[in-house]
Amino acid sequence: MTPGPSHRRKLKTGHRRGDPRHRGNGFGTALIRHALDALDAVSGARTPVHLETSDARNVELYSRFGFATHAETHPFDGPVVWSMQRE
Repeated sequence: MTPGPSHRRKLKTGHRRGDPRHRGNGFGTALIRHALDALDAVSGARTPVHLETSDARNVELYSRFGFATHAETHPFDGPVVWSMQRE
Protein backbone atom coordinates (compact mmCIF):
# COMPACT_ATOMS: atom_id res chain seq x y z
CA MET A 1 0.00 0.00 0.00
CA THR A 2 1.37 3.40 -0.98
CA PRO A 3 0.80 6.13 1.59
CA GLY A 4 -1.49 8.92 0.45
CA PRO A 5 -0.92 12.64 0.90
CA SER A 6 -2.29 12.57 4.44
CA HIS A 7 0.13 9.87 5.53
CA ARG A 8 2.19 10.99 8.51
CA ARG A 9 5.73 10.02 9.24
CA LYS A 10 7.32 10.57 12.60
CA LEU A 11 10.98 11.20 13.18
CA LYS A 12 11.96 11.54 16.78
CA THR A 13 15.31 13.03 17.53
CA GLY A 14 16.81 14.00 20.79
CA HIS A 15 20.08 14.22 22.53
CA ARG A 16 21.55 13.85 25.90
CA ARG A 17 23.37 16.86 27.18
CA GLY A 18 26.91 15.81 26.62
CA ASP A 19 30.26 17.47 26.43
CA PRO A 20 29.68 21.20 25.70
CA ARG A 21 32.80 21.24 23.51
CA HIS A 22 30.77 19.37 20.86
CA ARG A 23 27.98 21.95 20.69
CA GLY A 24 27.97 24.45 17.87
CA ASN A 25 29.93 22.24 15.49
CA GLY A 26 27.18 22.14 12.85
CA PHE A 27 26.09 18.54 13.44
CA GLY A 28 22.49 19.49 14.30
CA THR A 29 22.24 21.78 11.28
CA ALA A 30 23.60 19.06 8.99
CA LEU A 31 21.21 16.47 10.43
CA ILE A 32 18.15 18.69 10.03
CA ARG A 33 19.14 19.70 6.50
CA HIS A 34 19.69 16.07 5.49
CA ALA A 35 16.37 14.90 7.01
CA LEU A 36 14.33 17.68 5.39
CA ASP A 37 16.05 17.24 2.01
CA ALA A 38 15.41 13.48 2.11
CA LEU A 39 11.76 13.98 3.06
CA ASP A 40 11.24 16.52 0.28
CA ALA A 41 12.97 14.23 -2.24
CA VAL A 42 10.69 11.31 -1.36
CA SER A 43 7.54 13.40 -1.59
CA GLY A 44 8.68 15.34 -4.67
CA ALA A 45 7.79 18.66 -3.06
CA ARG A 46 8.37 20.70 0.06
CA THR A 47 6.65 18.68 2.76
CA PRO A 48 4.85 20.25 5.72
CA VAL A 49 6.57 19.23 8.96
CA HIS A 50 5.54 19.72 12.58
CA LEU A 51 7.95 19.62 15.50
CA GLU A 52 8.09 20.44 19.17
CA THR A 53 11.04 21.60 21.22
CA SER A 54 11.56 22.51 24.84
CA ASP A 55 14.94 24.14 24.20
CA ALA A 56 14.69 27.86 23.45
CA ARG A 57 17.96 27.72 21.46
CA ASN A 58 16.31 25.37 18.97
CA VAL A 59 13.59 27.88 18.07
CA GLU A 60 16.13 30.04 16.23
CA LEU A 61 17.79 26.98 14.67
CA TYR A 62 14.51 25.60 13.29
CA SER A 63 13.46 29.08 12.10
CA ARG A 64 16.44 29.05 9.74
CA PHE A 65 14.86 26.02 8.04
CA GLY A 66 11.52 27.75 7.51
CA PHE A 67 9.74 26.65 10.68
CA ALA A 68 7.42 29.12 12.39
CA THR A 69 6.17 28.92 15.97
CA HIS A 70 2.42 28.39 16.06
CA ALA A 71 1.98 27.59 19.77
CA GLU A 72 3.81 27.98 23.03
CA THR A 73 2.74 25.76 25.91
CA HIS A 74 3.56 26.51 29.53
CA PRO A 75 2.90 23.31 31.46
CA PHE A 76 2.42 23.56 35.20
CA ASP A 77 5.25 21.20 36.07
CA GLY A 78 7.59 21.25 33.07
CA PRO A 79 9.52 23.34 30.59
CA VAL A 80 7.97 25.61 27.98
CA VAL A 81 7.25 23.71 24.75
CA TRP A 82 7.30 25.47 21.37
CA SER A 83 5.24 23.87 18.59
CA MET A 84 6.59 24.75 15.16
CA GLN A 85 5.45 24.10 11.60
CA ARG A 86 7.14 24.20 8.22
CA GLU A 87 4.68 24.61 5.35
